[in-house]
Amino acid sequence: LLQYLATLACLCGWVCDYAPKLPSVSVSPSAEIVEGSSVTLTCSSDANPAANYTWYKENGDSPKASGQIFTITDFRAEHSGNYSYSITWKSDLLILITYLCVFLVNSTMIMNIIRLTVVVLMLIPLLLLSLWTR
Repeated sequence: LLQYLATLACLCGWVCDYAPKLPSVSVSPSAEIVEGSSVTLTCSSDANPAANYTWYKENGDSPKASGQIFTITDFRAEHSGNYSYSITWKSDLLILITYLCVFLVNSTMIMNIIRLTVVVLMLIPLLLLSLWTR
């Protein structure tokens, strides 16, 4: 009965406190991260009153950002690494989640992979032709 009354009170627009639900986390862009681009880490969870979010980088004790969204503009190699976040609600640490892996993809490395792929694809017909002419 008490739970029913609490639910009814929430439906009627009265203030209802509830702890953060299981958070969802995302990294944008989700594909390769290129040097100089912008990277956004997002942690989403519903709570009333709202929870506080703090972002950390691996091997660093000091917070990197606060809030549900952490944006790194002009992403560089030193930004690569593992990130974690904590959620506090009503002054209690509720969740400490690790790790979001965010790594820079070197554009030179991508070009070398493309070159290697093109060379291999060009060699396959030559190999097939040499086998066919035997």
